[in-house]
Amino acid sequence: MASKNGRYWKKLVTKNNTNPAKKKGDTYIFNNADPVRFIRVEMTFNSANTAVHLIELQAFGTPTKALNNNNLGLNNFSNQSLYNNQALIVYPNPIVNNNPIVLNFDNTQDYKKASLEILDVTGNILQKKYFELNKGMNTKILKPTHLPKHYNSVIVKMGTTTMKKTIVNP
Repeated sequence: MASKNGRYWKKLVTKNNTNPAKKKGDTYIFNNADPVRFIRVEMTFNSANTAVHLIELQAFGTPTKALNNNNLGLNNFSNQSLYNNQALIVYPNPIVNNNPIVLNFDNTQDYKKASLEILDVTGNILQKKYFELNKGMNTKILKPTHLPKHYNSVIVKMGTTTMKKTIVNP
């Protein structure tokens, strides 16, 4: 399974036979695949016993620009949702080399404005911003400047809805 935003998932491959895996395992190669940020493995069968086994997963690719509302490609993905409609999705998490942090969330109530707070582990507000909202999926990109190491919280408030995620800054 692959996703551009961690919310809508597309099945990439299904092993639909009962043949045991080769000694080196099964390999699936996707040439010219759509860019994705998240990979999920769902295992439902094992030809050897009732348990399932995953020894290694490797994913290779070239980093792309942060996804935004113009290139999320939501129409290409199924409506199967991993999260509820009020979920806050933050990536990359952990933060990598002070690259921008992307926040995705769904404004199903058509709120007009939202606030965003980044808190340290003790609850002190490090950053606070206000922004306009669109109805439906919203994407905000933050620069993680001056965030302390370890754990921080991101809180988005819109109307009566509050969403919170912990982010890791190694």
